[in-house]
Amino acid sequence: MRALKALSVAAALSGLLPGCKSELSSQQQADLRAAQLAEEARAAVAKQASAAKASATQDGLRDFQQAMQAQLRPDLEAVPAAKLQALLPKSVPGMQPVAAVDAAPSSGALNISTASAHFRTAKGTLSLQIADMGSLKAFSDLSHTGWAKAEIDRETAEGHERTFTFEGFRAYEHSERGSGALSLKLLISKRFMVQAQSQGLSSEQLKVAARKIDLQGLAGLASHGVPSSAAK
Repeated sequence: MRALKALSVAAALSGLLPGCKSELSSQQQADLRAAQLAEEARAAVAKQASAAKASATQDGLRDFQQAMQAQLRPDLEAVPAAKLQALLPKSVPGMQPVAAVDAAPSSGALNISTASAHFRTAKGTLSLQIADMGSLKAFSDLSHTGWAKAEIDRETAEGHERTFTFEGFRAYEHSERGSGALSLKLLISKRFMVQAQSQGLSSEQLKVAARKIDLQGLAGLASHGVPSSAAK
């Protein structure tokens, strides 16, 4: 690149400075042409590399999309968000609702519907959520792996985590002492995830709130939208 610039400058000066010949020597012309060809080759390689990278990116995106499709159950219809909403409490003892229940209908290929409700007290906040995750094959596999099967009971200076049975369902509780965050997750019928998240509340207060969710009613929706062939 530097040689090309130097020779280009020399070529320009040869025609501009007094006393300079208007043409380069044969050797200089050969060197300039060689430098030009080298620069053109470098540009062509860079262009090819860029095209290869773009192609690889497209291939990677296509592979990712195919992998995602392989993890979905498009034949399963999500429970309508309104039905999930009806299972959430409108009130929780000692707390005030701060927003109407938020219900999000299923959309796109993921086919997941959710509903949530939010409350607060003078000491903290609370969020309750239900999500229908049935269209994700990996979610049903969770019932056989991870915290759904593991026995965890760990406490450190940062917080704690433990697994247990809550109202007949597998549960996982996690806390962070520094922030005061506390969460409780419930796996319902290999299809639904229930989450209770709080800031500034005790474990017992969180469990009282979680019991206000109609968990048995939610379990009763496990076969909703499942094709008859798959249900057998």
